Amino acid sequence: MDALEQFLRYSLIGVANTIIHAFVMAFAIKRMKSAIAIANSFAFVTAVTFSYFANATWTFSVSPSWPTYLLFVIFMGALAYGMGKAGDKHGMHPVVIFVAFTSLSLAVGFIYSKLVVFGV
Repeated sequence: MDALEQFLRYSLIGVANTIIHAFVMAFAIKRMKSAIAIANSFAFVTAVTFSYFANATWTFSVSPSWPTYLLFVIFMGALAYGMGKAGDKHGMHPVVIFVAFTSLSLAVGFIYSKLVVFGV
């Protein structure tokens, strides 16, 4: 499979990931009466776990493993945290940070996943 097809698959999984994150976060806040920070953390872990396994098997056709899972989760978590810190520092609107993170994580996450996590 060529890089363009991989990128398209990675992008589709990213859309699903975003929907999962939003749904889990909303469910945790509305139904479980969870604090936003807890809900967002739980939603992130749920969505990034889905993304890792979907990308491993469908996008890059490799077997998932704990070491590569940790590489993916730590990197994506650090990227999300860094974007959030930058937004806080510069007083940016959360929607701007969300859009910026979504765009950056798509491009940077794909390259990182392809070259480092899955090595294909």
